[in-house]
Amino acid sequence: MNIWLIALVVLFTAVPLKHYACTLVNDQNLAGQKLSSELGKYVVFVGFLLFLSAVLINYYFVNKWIKPLVQLSKSAHLIKQGEFPVELATRGADEIGQLTISFNQMVEVLKESKQRRNKMLRDFSHEIRTPLTNLNGYMEGLSAGVISGEPAVYHSLLEESKRMIRLVEQLTDLNDWEETKGMKEKAFKKGDIHEEIREAIQLFRWKFNQKGITVTTDLEESSVYFHQDGIKQILSNLFDNAYFYNLERWIHINGYQTNHFYRVEVSNEGERISPEDQVHLFERFYRPDPSRTKRTGGAGLGLSIVSEIVELHNGKIGLQTDGNIHTFWFEIPLNPGERCIKNTV
Repeated sequence: MNIWLIALVVLFTAVPLKHYACTLVNDQNLAGQKLSSELGKYVVFVGFLLFLSAVLINYYFVNKWIKPLVQLSKSAHLIKQGEFPVELATRGADEIGQLTISFNQMVEVLKESKQRRNKMLRDFSHEIRTPLTNLNGYMEGLSAGVISGEPAVYHSLLEESKRMIRLVEQLTDLNDWEETKGMKEKAFKKGDIHEEIREAIQLFRWKFNQKGITVTTDLEESSVYFHQDGIKQILSNLFDNAYFYNLERWIHINGYQTNHFYRVEVSNEGERISPEDQVHLFERFYRPDPSRTKRTGGAGLGLSIVSEIVELHNGKIGLQTDGNIHTFWFEIPLNPGERCIKNTV
């Protein structure tokens, strides 16, 4: 830019100077010292105007191009140091403006990611503290001779150990499904979703029979593009949920095609879910009743995993309930190009 400005200054000084000199010689018959003096004054005057113009032009372009880039550079340096800069002002819709918008969006994504990570670590620490405290208490009692090594004690130790393993496995599953988003298309195949549901029910048949739960189905046949392992995990988590919190020993599973989507509903009469709890059910580590952890070994991650996998399918998930009779449902598009609106409860 500076080279172009210098070239323009030279051009706009030399050409008018030539014409002015010709005018002084031909029209005013000036020569010698007078001609030199007039030309000198002209050069100084024109040079000053062009210099002032060049400074103003340079200042304009520095503010337009260079200053935003310097701000971007400083903000990037702050991120490198682990800090989050304030949102940068966007000037215009040119390339610099678009770059600034993208940078601001990137900072917001990084902030949200850090907040989620911190929350997850806090929740994980909270969840794992109880079983570790219990294990530590039992170990101290055994080592001090306060508690004798009876089968019941070892059974309690085993249950606490299993609970920690389940928690770690669920967190691993959740992380795996989040990382799958970038390559999800490769794992999708067209298949009969009603058959997947029947197979999942069959796998749970023995478990349902143990508790005396009657399972009824109403499944419409349909071919859908889906992630096979993902659908299996969705059904497994929803069936587990219906099994553990079932009060009246019945479960009804409904599957049917609606518009361009396939909808699956898992209904049962279970423990009461208040309206305040309903909006948080699909959040990580959320449980309407904290005492459920002891009874079921749950950590509030099952429905979070379901939500993550449904989102992977561009689908949506939700809950319909009157407080006691609950229907957990999800919809996934019949074809890969379709997309549902948003997760709702």
